[in-house]
Amino acid sequence: MVQAGRLLPVKLVFSNKAYIALAIGVSAIFWIILNSIDQLLFFWPIVTFYLPPEKVLGFVLSSLIAGMMGVVISMNVYAYKSSKKLHGSVFSGSTLGIASCACAGCSSIGLSVVSSLGGIGAAALAFFIIFQIPLRIASLGILGWTYYSLHRTLTRT
Repeated sequence: MVQAGRLLPVKLVFSNKAYIALAIGVSAIFWIILNSIDQLLFFWPIVTFYLPPEKVLGFVLSSLIAGMMGVVISMNVYAYKSSKKLHGSVFSGSTLGIASCACAGCSSIGLSVVSSLGGIGAAALAFFIIFQIPLRIASLGILGWTYYSLHRTLTRT
């Protein structure tokens, strides 16, 4: 059973409809961006979504990351507005989670990096392609750590 004190910061933040709207908006934006980068969501010539069987795990992870980003950013905004004493690691954790999830090597953007950086770009692209799923799992871990840090900070204040 979950104790009432453990959910207090979440209830406090999401009792305001503005923070719920912010979380939904951020999640939707990141979902669109991540699925466009993964070449699952297309906007031209018509809006279409295509999910091949080999990309299901990546899609599930990117959807979870988009949802976590919405929650974490909404809680960051609440913490920033309500607390005078913030830890820098809270904001850096969100930034690190975004960067580790939206890797350039996981998309066609990586091909332009290869041509401009030569051998180093090719090595980086190969690294990101090979370790795409572990990087996304690490991103979820970083976002989970950020959520925990925010939760602990809001509980103390």
